[in-house]
Amino acid sequence: MTERTAQKWFKKFRSGNFNLEDAPRSGRPAFDEDALNQLIYEDPRQSTRELEQAIRHDHATVARHLQKMGKVQKLGAWVPHTLKDSHKNQSINFSIVVVQTSSDLYCQQLQDLKAAIVIKRPSLNNRVLLLHDNARPRVAKMTK
Repeated sequence: MTERTAQKWFKKFRSGNFNLEDAPRSGRPAFDEDALNQLIYEDPRQSTRELEQAIRHDHATVARHLQKMGKVQKLGAWVPHTLKDSHKNQSINFSIVVVQTSSDLYCQQLQDLKAAIVIKRPSLNNRVLLLHDNARPRVAKMTK
């Protein structure tokens, strides 16, 4: 704390003012994030320019507060940047279905390859070894 700041506080306390809150002052108006959140809730497809006009703050200020609130624009709508647990579970379930479908297709391709080898090269039957070194590490147990 500087000496000048200490003098101001001393003068304030000596006059009997023990209030530690900041005094109201002129300057930049306070930003109402609740109003911004309400506008987004009512119409999530508004642009930052439209929000700027509704809130009556600068475009950069609106964009900064949207980022601070964790909102990002996806497909023209403002959405939370973080995923909810239900969305995470939905993504996991979808991934499981995709991996299972991929492994079923891969197994079918291997069976078709084996059948083609038996038909085209009967002398190699039961002697062909397939090396799976390009398989992803998360392949299903069915393909191992």
